[in-house]
Amino acid sequence: MTPVVVPLWMALALLPCLLSGCGSPPQIDREPYSEAEIKAFAQDMLGRSSLSPDKYQKYKKALATP
Repeated sequence: MTPVVVPLWMALALLPCLLSGCGSPPQIDREPYSEAEIKAFAQDMLGRSSLSPDKYQKYKKALATP
C-alpha cells in the first residue's frame, strides 16, 4: 500500500466509531404520572368512547370514587 492509502483506510475505519456515539439520543428522566393525571386521562378517554349510557355511567362513577 502506498503511504497515502494507509491514512485513508485508517480514517474510514475510525469513522463508524466516531459516528456511533451520536447514534442514541440522551435519555430524559421522567417522573411517573400522578394519580390525578391518570384519572384525568381516563376520564378524557371515557368521554371519547362510544359506550352505552349504562356502561358510561358505571365507569364514570367508578372513576369518581377514590
